[in-house]
Amino acid sequence: MIAAALVLVAAAAASPTTKFTSKQYGYSIILRGGASHWTSSLAFVSWSTGKISTNAPAFDTFTESRVNRLYLIAARRRPTGSTLGQWTAFFISARPSDCRKPAPVSSSTLSGAPARVLTFSCTDGYNVIAITALHDHRGYFMIVASPTSSSRASDHQAFDAAQRTFRFLPK
Repeated sequence: MIAAALVLVAAAAASPTTKFTSKQYGYSIILRGGASHWTSSLAFVSWSTGKISTNAPAFDTFTESRVNRLYLIAARRRPTGSTLGQWTAFFISARPSDCRKPAPVSSSTLSGAPARVLTFSCTDGYNVIAITALHDHRGYFMIVASPTSSSRASDHQAFDAAQRTFRFLPK
């Protein structure tokens, strides 16, 4: 009886997830919710110029339909010798023009690589948590943008879950 109860608890705790893999940018990520909870658009050109945008073909975009939360991920070749601080400054300069200046940056990791986390809000009604990292001669970013109607706790849970499951693919 106890063993059966433990199996039921474990099954209830295991919620469906969906794995996305980007060959363009060399990563995988597992997001909460079954495939029917997501719409996705993978980049089909490399990001080399321009501002960050959900409508551009150079960005992987995943939308959690239930809450309209957006995940944007991309990378680009970084100049030789550039630092994580310089990459983060570049990312800040490339953020959408309707987004405010980020709050102070904190240190973290992304798939084992040193990273920086920053938050900002945008006048289009989204709060953003972003992470920047360097890996294999590229600068990466991941944005989790949630409608301002979402709770900050929910925003952080979504970001933390995405950060934990993000993996750089082996070459």
